Amino acid sequence: MAVKTHLSVALSLFAPYLLGTAQAQSPVAPDEVVSRFAREVKGQIASLNIYTEDFSVRLNRCQSKFGEFADDIYTVWIGWRGFDRDGTAGARLAAIRSAWSDAGWEITRSRELENGGVNLAALEPWTGNTYILDSGFDAGPDKYIVGFFNTPCFSNPAGGTSFGAWKAP
Repeated sequence: MAVKTHLSVALSLFAPYLLGTAQAQSPVAPDEVVSRFAREVKGQIASLNIYTEDFSVRLNRCQSKFGEFADDIYTVWIGWRGFDRDGTAGARLAAIRSAWSDAGWEITRSRELENGGVNLAALEPWTGNTYILDSGFDAGPDKYIVGFFNTPCFSNPAGGTSFGAWKAP
């Protein structure tokens, strides 16, 4: 019985690490990950209800399970810049923070800057995707919001990955 208890305790302690590692190396084609993730990110951006000035997608290198880099291990990175004509970026970020928290996301950073800007970061626990939104820039601290969004690592089942700006096949 003691062995079974110790095994249960060990599995409960290490299961998140083991599952996270397995997910981080799931074999998924980049176009599938980009399509799904870009749709999710655009949905989050749409909830801010501000004008998009720039939206870009990249495939970046990612460390494999054992710490090395390989040509088939990648992460999807999305960069975004938006402009809030109403000058209410701080309030919009407070609203999305509440929505993320209510949805069970882990808020990993939430701070208000002296100039009224906001730094916000969250982890979506079911996918491992990270979402970062920041305002408070010198040029319009309550007008500009930038976002950086990342997936966990995946392996490309086709082999080598074309890193850099995303170009749909």
